[in-house]
Amino acid sequence: MLKGTFKDISKIGMVYKYRFKMLKSYSKEERLFRLQNYTKFMFSRHPFARILSAYRDKFLEDPEYAFAKRYVPKIKKVLGLNTTGLGITFENFVQYLIKIKPQNYDEHWKLIYQFCQPCAISYDYIGHYETMDDDAKYILQKIGADIELPNIAPHRTNSSAPDAMDKFYGKLTSEQIHQLYKKFELDFKMFGYEIP
Repeated sequence: MLKGTFKDISKIGMVYKYRFKMLKSYSKEERLFRLQNYTKFMFSRHPFARILSAYRDKFLEDPEYAFAKRYVPKIKKVLGLNTTGLGITFENFVQYLIKIKPQNYDEHWKLIYQFCQPCAISYDYIGHYETMDDDAKYILQKIGADIELPNIAPHRTNSSAPDAMDKFYGKLTSEQIHQLYKKFELDFKMFGYEIP
């Protein structure tokens, strides 16, 4: 957007659609230049809201079940479930996350510290998804970008809403919540989140 690709932030739509280049796709020299000269920022999200959003988006609300076709058989195998169909419960999904190693997580539920590497990249700003409007305006103001941000509606899963969190996490045992927390503990601590 700041390069002029988009004049209006509301036109960006889905990031994946535009296939932006990842930092790793540049040569070592180009990566170093960007890391030393560009303003670097990232946004974290409450780990439990992110997990719930991934579950709802990829397993409940994917009309073509493309993601479910790829992952549900893996999840069922790890859990020893002998059921047919592409349905899994949130409890199944959480149990799967508890059982496998975090380095084997898909990018949609991978730990933020693994995904964004805040220990390896000296970010100028780290914002929270929960305060994204204010954080993004602050960053844009600090870098001198004269861009008016529109009000962005919550994602269709709206998984950060307290009632959604209660509905899904309320079905888990305290032991499951504790084990899931332990898997995501570094994200909780690094980015200042607490168990709701």
